[in-house]
Amino acid sequence: MLEKEKLEKKLKEWFEWFHQNPELSYEEYATTDKIREILTQAGIKILPYELETGLVAVIEGEKEGPVQALRCDIDALPVKEQTNLAYASRQEGKMHACGHDFHITAGIGCALLLNEKKRDLKGTVKIIFQPGEETSLGALKILETDVMEDVEQIWGFHADPTNEVGTVGIREGYVAAAADRFVITVRGVGCHGAHPDDGIDPVPVAVGIVQGLSVIGFLTHFHYTLCQAKSVISLHQLCLKNGARFFTTNLCKIHHTVSYFSGKDSLSTGKNRPGDIGINSGQVTLKQWKGKCMCSDIV
Repeated sequence: MLEKEKLEKKLKEWFEWFHQNPELSYEEYATTDKIREILTQAGIKILPYELETGLVAVIEGEKEGPVQALRCDIDALPVKEQTNLAYASRQEGKMHACGHDFHITAGIGCALLLNEKKRDLKGTVKIIFQPGEETSLGALKILETDVMEDVEQIWGFHADPTNEVGTVGIREGYVAAAADRFVITVRGVGCHGAHPDDGIDPVPVAVGIVQGLSVIGFLTHFHYTLCQAKSVISLHQLCLKNGARFFTTNLCKIHHTVSYFSGKDSLSTGKNRPGDIGINSGQVTLKQWKGKCMCSDIV
C-alpha cells in the first residue's frame, strides 16, 4: 500500500531529477532509462517495443473492461535555464521549459496507483511515454508500433500555469491545437553598405511579410478560453544570411508556426494560406524596391 506522503516525496524527487537532466527530442536515453528503472522496480510491465527512446508500460486490470491509454511526453527544449532553482537544469542550453518533466512524473504516479489498484481496475491501461513531442512528429514513433490497435480511448494532459495549483482543468471541445510550420525565403542582392542603390535589400520585404501576417483578421492571437480565432500564426525565427562587414545581406528566412483547431483552417486548406499572404505583403514592399526582390521557397 503506497502511503500518500511517501509517494509524494518520491514523485517530487523524480520530478526534480527529470528537471535537472533534460534531453532534447529523440535524445531521451537517460530519461527513458530512468522511467524504465522506476516502473520495473514497482513490478510494472514494460511492453517490448523497439523504441529507441520512450516506452510503453501496461497495467492489466483483473476485471473486464476497455483498453485505454494515457500519453505523456518526455522531451525538453533547447533553452538555457535562468531560474536559479535548487534543481535547475544541469545540461547547458537544455531545459524542461514546457512541463514535460511534470508530465513524466504524473504518468509514473498514475502507473503506480493504477498498478496498486489493478484488482479493482476494469480493463487495461497503457501508459505511453512519447519521445520527440517538440518536433510535432514524435507520435509517429509510437504509431509505428501496434500499441494503439486495441486502444478504445486515449487521454492526454498538459500542465497549465493559468490554473491554480491542485486543480484540473476540463472543457468541452478543443483544448489544444494542431500545428504546422512553414518557411518563407526572401532573396535579394547584396551590396556594399555605402552603395545601397546597387543592391536589393530583402530585409524590408521580410519585415513587410511579418507585419502582414500579424494583422490578418482571422489569424489574430487568442486566449484558449475565448477561442475567437480559427488559426494563430507565430513568428519564431527571422534569419539573415551573414555578410561581410559593411555589406548587406542577400537572403532572409522567416520561420513561422501556425496553430489551428480544425483541418479546414490548416495551411493546405485555409482560404488565405500563409504563403499567399506573405507573397502579397512582400509585393507591396517590392514596389518600393524596383520590383527586383523575390519572395520564394514557401515550405
